[in-house]
Amino acid sequence: MYQMFCRYIQEDQKKRLDELYSSSAPLNEIETGWLLNPLVITERTSCKVQPVSLFVAAMEASGYAYAEAFTGMLTADQIRANVRLLSFLGGVPKMIVQDMAPGRKYDLSANDEFRRAFLEFSEHYGTAIIPEKTRLKLAHAREDAETAAGEPPESPAARAAAWLLEELRGEKFFSICVLNLRLHDKIAEYNSLPAAEDKKSRERLFRKNELPVLSPLPEKPYVFVIRRNTRVQLNSYVTFDYMRYSVPIEHAGKDAEVRATDADVEIFVGGERVAAHRRLYGRKGQYSTVYRHLSREKKFDWVMNEEELLLWAKEIGPNTEKMALSILEAPRTSRRDPCDACQVFLMFSKVFTPAKLESACRDAYAISSSPDSYTVKAILREKYSIPIRF
Repeated sequence: MYQMFCRYIQEDQKKRLDELYSSSAPLNEIETGWLLNPLVITERTSCKVQPVSLFVAAMEASGYAYAEAFTGMLTADQIRANVRLLSFLGGVPKMIVQDMAPGRKYDLSANDEFRRAFLEFSEHYGTAIIPEKTRLKLAHAREDAETAAGEPPESPAARAAAWLLEELRGEKFFSICVLNLRLHDKIAEYNSLPAAEDKKSRERLFRKNELPVLSPLPEKPYVFVIRRNTRVQLNSYVTFDYMRYSVPIEHAGKDAEVRATDADVEIFVGGERVAAHRRLYGRKGQYSTVYRHLSREKKFDWVMNEEELLLWAKEIGPNTEKMALSILEAPRTSRRDPCDACQVFLMFSKVFTPAKLESACRDAYAISSSPDSYTVKAILREKYSIPIRF
């Protein structure tokens, strides 16, 4: 009885798979894959050669393909590639079969950020992300006969990738943008070619059989957010991806969280957003500065009186104390409170160090007999290469 039950179950599963993969029922899935460094780009000025990775995807039934080149294979690059793929298709298939690149950092079960990103991506679009090995296990019954005859059949994405590399052989590219424009033209040519078993083009087969069964795209595309825990430096900057972004000076030395997209960088301290910048690209070590973060004169959460300010300045040094006294003796106006101005001035002992502030005050008095705080700030900026404007 049990053996008969198992045989009936196996026959039913095989029948369902045959119906699923039959030519009369179009598959609602797409296969994606990465080719590691199959192409290179050459910089015009330095003639430096940089390898690029190729993302290729193709619908299972029609072979309708998409391709794009990337200089890296980070999580953000892979998410960006899949978002642009769905926009190119104009709909969302039920399954996205991933031929994962070698290495554990691209394994859905090994990298937390990679797994979180694709989980959010699949929930946003209402699709399923299936690794290639899992898909092969599910379709094992369908491929038994083909595998027994020899090598497994070449996938649509592999055929598209082989055709593209053959067409681009011998061509030179000087930027990733030029390469992607060339790939756009070649993939359009590939989709206009007839399929192997049908005289109709791949694009025509896709629009007739597969596009109607795709789910509609959501109103907004998915945006991948990179999260990093860091600390605000004493100069009131946060470093992310080799770039530096300013934070209000009162948060210097505190723990912070950076949340970055392709366009923006937001900085949170204690769960509250304290700064937002446009994300920087290009040369490493650039600064994005909101200058009121470093030198704005505002009411602080704690207000120090003149005695406390003079005591603080005296602890730093005699020249700083002399400068603080001159700031406090300045007349009060509707826009300027001497105590607030003195407190902003003394806060630069936290941005730099008390010794550097005292040295700048000493240099200021060497230049002029009655310098102001702006002279001290200019000396600090030029002497220690910290970008402060006022």
